Amino acid sequence: MTKRKVLEVLFSNARFMTPDEVRTRLQSNVQRSTVYSYLARLCRQGLLEPAQGWQRVAYRITQKGIERFEYFKSRSPQR
Repeated sequence: MTKRKVLEVLFSNARFMTPDEVRTRLQSNVQRSTVYSYLARLCRQGLLEPAQGWQRVAYRITQKGIERFEYFKSRSPQR
């Protein structure tokens, strides 16, 4: 699980996603709690926006997150 891959998942879906949805899209065997923590960290960095008024935790990519993802794409090919 990398920052680039997480941002790519959220960028390509352009909607609020739960950590479980992100984990499924990543096709990763990373612990569920790790994904929750990592998304919260990206939110604190301003790369994700939390959903307000939802019953569940969910995030979507911010403009800053889009800019970071575009930067990653321009710097190196996807691995």
